[in-house]
Amino acid sequence: MKPTHQSQSHSQSHSQSHSQSHSQSSRAAATRPATTYRWPSVFGFSNHEGYLPGAIMGDNPFMTDPGGGTPAEQEIGPLDDGLAEHTQRQRDWVRGHLSPESAGLYDQAEHKLRLIQTILDNNWIQADETWKLQALGVTLGDLIVQQSPMEWVQVSDQYGTDPALAVPRTSLLMFPLTMISKRIESGESVDVAAISRFVLDQITAVLSKIQATAPETN
Repeated sequence: MKPTHQSQSHSQSHSQSHSQSHSQSSRAAATRPATTYRWPSVFGFSNHEGYLPGAIMGDNPFMTDPGGGTPAEQEIGPLDDGLAEHTQRQRDWVRGHLSPESAGLYDQAEHKLRLIQTILDNNWIQADETWKLQALGVTLGDLIVQQSPMEWVQVSDQYGTDPALAVPRTSLLMFPLTMISKRIESGESVDVAAISRFVLDQITAVLSKIQATAPETN
């Protein structure tokens, strides 16, 4: 993999050209309060609310119907065309840091991790460049989808509409776009591999609990 860095003027013009089209999603992610990030108490995750900003799990993750157990004001469904296009632009921006001969490596999970970490380690994104930071979150979300049963969805509530990840027929729901951005904006260092391991481990734990407690069917 040969990550390349776009010139500052090109990066700025690229972000500015999309500033209006993605403003609703960015604003929603920025205003969604931490109090909505609820982990299942059965796993004792109350101390991790700051560790995974942007992640939300229902208080009862062991549902049998889609949407059950989530806040009544939330609407969860497939990505609409506008939001799908928005996340694809962000995905393409991250992929664009690979040289043309290495672009296909984006499809491999390990290279997604390396690419995100390389961009962060080289300080190619400033803390106030929310669109670019959330683009890294899209790539992190792609990695999670690639390695788990989670799928891209959109969540609409009083704060706006955001892309999110969900496991069908459970209340397991998380917002990967802000998993990196909120850390950088608060001045924290980011270990992308550690974040992905933590997330994937917890997905496995929740789904194992669901399977263990599911009623038997004939």
